[in-house]
Amino acid sequence: MSRLLLLALLAPALVWAQPRITGIQNNYSYLVPGTPNFAIAQGSIFVLYGSNMAPAGVTQQGFNPSLATALAGVSIKVTSGGVTKDAIPYYVSPQQLAAILPSSTPAGAASITVTYNGATSPPFAFTLVRSAFGILTMGGNGLGNAAAQDASYNFITPTSAANPGQAVIFWGTGLGPDPNDETRLIASPQNLAGLPFEFYIANKPARVLYHGRSTFPGLDQIVVEVPEGVSGCYASAYAKTGDYISNFVSLPVAQNGRVCQDWFSSTDDVQRLLGTGKTEVNMGWFYLAKFKTYVAGLGGQQAQTITQDSATAQFLRYTPFDASNWGSVGGFANPGCVVTAWRTQSPFQSPVMKQLDAGTPVTLTLPDGSTRTLTRQNISNHAFSVTDTTAGAQLIIPELGGGTFRFRAPGGADVGVAEASITATPPLVWNEHLTINTVSRNAPLTVTWRGGTPGGLVIIQGGAFAGASGEVFTAFGCTAPVEAGTFTVPRDVLASMVASMTLPPFNAATGTLLVQHFTLPARFTAPGLDHGSIVSVSYNATQVHYR
Repeated sequence: MSRLLLLALLAPALVWAQPRITGIQNNYSYLVPGTPNFAIAQGSIFVLYGSNMAPAGVTQQGFNPSLATALAGVSIKVTSGGVTKDAIPYYVSPQQLAAILPSSTPAGAASITVTYNGATSPPFAFTLVRSAFGILTMGGNGLGNAAAQDASYNFITPTSAANPGQAVIFWGTGLGPDPNDETRLIASPQNLAGLPFEFYIANKPARVLYHGRSTFPGLDQIVVEVPEGVSGCYASAYAKTGDYISNFVSLPVAQNGRVCQDWFSSTDDVQRLLGTGKTEVNMGWFYLAKFKTYVAGLGGQQAQTITQDSATAQFLRYTPFDASNWGSVGGFANPGCVVTAWRTQSPFQSPVMKQLDAGTPVTLTLPDGSTRTLTRQNISNHAFSVTDTTAGAQLIIPELGGGTFRFRAPGGADVGVAEASITATPPLVWNEHLTINTVSRNAPLTVTWRGGTPGGLVIIQGGAFAGASGEVFTAFGCTAPVEAGTFTVPRDVLASMVASMTLPPFNAATGTLLVQHFTLPARFTAPGLDHGSIVSVSYNATQVHYR
C-alpha cells in the first residue's frame, strides 16, 4: 500500500514534468502560424517553444568535429510520411530550442516531439514543405532592417548604404533541402540552383547571383544585385520560394554616396542622428490631420462619410536608438511595400521609448486666431479632435486645405518651449474610396488619386484579422510619390495577407484600406530635442473584405 501511495503522489509530478511544445517558427522570419506564408522547410533551422524541454539555462553545441543529435539529454524527433528523423539541435533551454530539420524528412503533414529526462512530449503538428525562406534581420525578430552585408561582410546601414548595381548578401534559412551532411560544417557550399527562388527590392526583381547554404548547415546565404532606380533608407525586400513568400524586411539604399535619404530624413539628418554613435535620441512630432472614413450602409442604414480633424503632439526618447527603431518597423517601407503579421494576444513590441514631458497645456492656434487645447493623454502625448457627427462641433481644417496652424508646447521637465507652424495640406482624393468593398488576395490592386501637395508621400495601408476571435492580424504598407497619381499593390503583398473576418448578421467587412497623404516634414527646434518635425496629413479610409 505504501508503494501504491508513493506512485500516486509521484504521478502528478511526472505529468507536470513532461515536455510540452506550444509552437514552432522559422528561426529568422518568425512568421506567424495562421498566415498564408507560414511553413517549415526541409533543411531549415526552426525554433520550438514550450515548457520543460531541457535543463535550466541555455546549452549550446559546436562542431567538434560534428553536431550531435542529442544535447544535454534532449532529443527531437520529426515524423512525416511514415519516416522519423532526428532533428539536430543548435541550442536547448526549458522554454525554447533551435534545431536543423533534416533535409531528408519527407514534405507533408508532420509532427514533432521532444524527449528530455526520459519523458516525451505529446506530438505537435505542423506542415513541412520543400522551401519557405526566412530573412535574418538586425533586430533578430524578422522585422525592420535586414542583416545584410556588402562583399567585404560589412553591414549595410543608413550611413553605409548599398547602391544600385551593388551585390548585397542576405542571410536566412528555409531555401530547401541540401545534400550535405547536416551535422558538419560544409567545406564547399553549392548554389541550390534546382530550387525555385526569386528576390525583390522595392518591388523590383533583383538579379540573384547565389542562393544556397553557407558553411553552416541550415544557414542560407543569398547574394543579389540591387536594382537600378532604387533609393531610400527603408527600401523593401523579400524572397519568394515557389508558393511561399518570406518575411518583408528593409534595406538602406543610396542613389549616390553611402548615406541614404528618405522623404522624412535628409542625408544630413541620417548622418547627424545615426552616424554619430548616439545611444538615445529625443524626438518631437506635431501632426495636423484630416480623416475621411467611408462607412457602407448595412441592414437598411444609409452609407455615410465621417470627417474628423485632429491635432497631435508627441515627444519621445528612443533608447537604444538605431536604424531599426527610427523609421518604419512594422509600418511601411519607402520605396516598396512591407507586410507584418502578429498574434493579437502577444503583439509586436515597440522599441524601448521614454515619454518626454514638454509641459502643459499644449495648444493649437487656428487661422482665425482662436485656440484649442490638446488633451494630455499621458506625459508625452497630447491630442485634440473633432468630427462632423458631434453635436455642435465645428471642423477646424478648411475642406480644401489652407490656413496657418500653430502648435505650442510651453516646456516641461524634459523639453523646453516647442513651437511650429504649418499650412493644412490640400486633401488628397482617393478615387476608389466610395466604390471598393472587396480586395482580392490573388491579384494586384491598383489605387488612384488626385490632389495633394507636390513633394509629399502617399501611403497605402491595409489590415485584416483572421481566426475564430481575430487572433491573427496582418497589415501591409506601400509608398508612392504624390505626383504619381497611381500605385499598384503587388499580388505577392496581398497574397501575404490573411482573409479577413466578417461580422454577423450582415457579413460586415472588418478589413481596412487606407490611402494617406503626408507632406514633407518641416523642422522645428526646441531645448532638449534632437529632432523635431511638423507634418500635415490627410487620410481616406474604408472597410473592405480581403478574399
